[in-house]
Amino acid sequence: MGGVWALFVVGCSTTSEYNPFASVSSYETIVIEDFGGPGRSGYEFAERVAQAFASEEIGGRIVRSIDEEGRALRVQGVVTRYSRGNAAMRLRYGHNIGNARFAAKALVTDNETGELIARVYLNESYDAVRDRNQRIHQDLDALAERAAQAFAKELAELSP
Repeated sequence: MGGVWALFVVGCSTTSEYNPFASVSSYETIVIEDFGGPGRSGYEFAERVAQAFASEEIGGRIVRSIDEEGRALRVQGVVTRYSRGNAAMRLRYGHNIGNARFAAKALVTDNETGELIARVYLNESYDAVRDRNQRIHQDLDALAERAAQAFAKELAELSP
């Protein structure tokens, strides 16, 4: 029950589309490109994804380069929402007004063939936080980290 409660408190959601004939575990090398996005958010999120993949033991070798050739999984994407929100609005109005939000789209393909392996949409927010102190002090970096962890868990589940 604790895990389910955390899911609602964090306000995370993922939507995914997978190739049912692909197996993530059959790839030794994972190529993670910088994500697109505002400022350094795409680079920083790609770094978080690489760390999350290593934690979940997805692939034996994680490469942060676009020049990799041969059999590998290629991860690309874009940070679509990167908002620190507004603490004053959160304090004054509550009801999720001014909350921090993070969202990204990720595309996982076969490096050689370009075949779709997975498409994952990640969305993190503090929508259900009731505690006034937590509502005021929201951490966008924590949301990005949660999204990277959710992404890694999604892909790990594709490994039979």
